[in-house]
Amino acid sequence: SSYAFSPNTRQSVAIGLMGGLLLGLVIAVARESLDTRVRGADDLPEGVRIIAEVEDERRLESKHRWSRGVSKERASAIRTESYRKLRTNLRFLNVDNPVRVLVITSSLAGEGKSTTAIELSRVLAESGERVLLIDGDLRQPKVASYLGLEGSVGLADILAGTADVSAVTQEWGAAGLSVLASGSIPPNPSELLGSRAFADLVAKLRGEFDHVIIDSPPLLPVTDASVASVVADGVVVVIRHGRTTQRQVKTAADSLAAVEARILGAVINATP
Repeated sequence: SSYAFSPNTRQSVAIGLMGGLLLGLVIAVARESLDTRVRGADDLPEGVRIIAEVEDERRLESKHRWSRGVSKERASAIRTESYRKLRTNLRFLNVDNPVRVLVITSSLAGEGKSTTAIELSRVLAESGERVLLIDGDLRQPKVASYLGLEGSVGLADILAGTADVSAVTQEWGAAGLSVLASGSIPPNPSELLGSRAFADLVAKLRGEFDHVIIDSPPLLPVTDASVASVVADGVVVVIRHGRTTQRQVKTAADSLAAVEARILGAVINATP
C-alpha cells in the first residue's frame, strides 16, 4: 500500500534557520577567540599601557600632505588633539625626571611610527620648545621625504665623521622644528646606532634641545631600535589598531626589556 507524504515546510524552515544561527554563532565565537589583533588595552602585554589613541587617517590626505614650511592640509582637530594628549601624557610620566630623548618605534613597518614621530615633534615645537627630530631609520628613511627636505646627508654621515651636525640640521615649519635626516644608507646601521659616536652625539644634543625625538626602524626585523633606546630616556611603541598582533607586541616589548629600555607606553594608531 502507499501513503501520501506532505512535508512540514514551516518546521523545516525553522530548523534550517536555527541551524544557520547556531553555525554562525560558532563561527563568530571561534573567530573572536582566534583573533589576536590588538584593539585595546586588554590586548597589550603586562607593563605596556596606552598613552594615546589616534583616529584612522584614511579620510585625510596621503602621507605626502607635508611640505616645506607649511603643511598642505593640517591633521583634523581630533587627530591634532590626540598628539597633544600624547605630548601631555609624556610630560606627566615622570615630572622629576622628564623625558627628553625619546625613541619611537613599532613592531613592524607600516604601523605609523614615522607619522607619530613627525606629529609629536610638531606639537612639541608649537608649544615653544626646542625640538630636534632625528630620522634614525638608516635602512628605509621616510622623514625627509615626508617633510619635503633634503635627505642625502644626515645622521649616518655625522657618525661616519664626514659631516657636522650643525651643517646638516634643517629647519621645518613656522614653529622652528629642527630636523636631522638619516643621510647616506650605511652597510652597518645597527653598529652605527650602537657606537660611542652616536651616544656622544645624543649627549651633545641633550644640551642644545628640550626634546630629541628619534624615529627608528621597527623592532622585529632588526635590532636598531633596541640599540638606539639605550641612550634614550624612553621608548614609545606605535601599534596599528586591528593589524598588529598581541604576539608581535609582546616580542617587541621583550626585545626592549632585554636591553633594559624604558617602555613609556603605546600609541594605538588608526583607531576607528
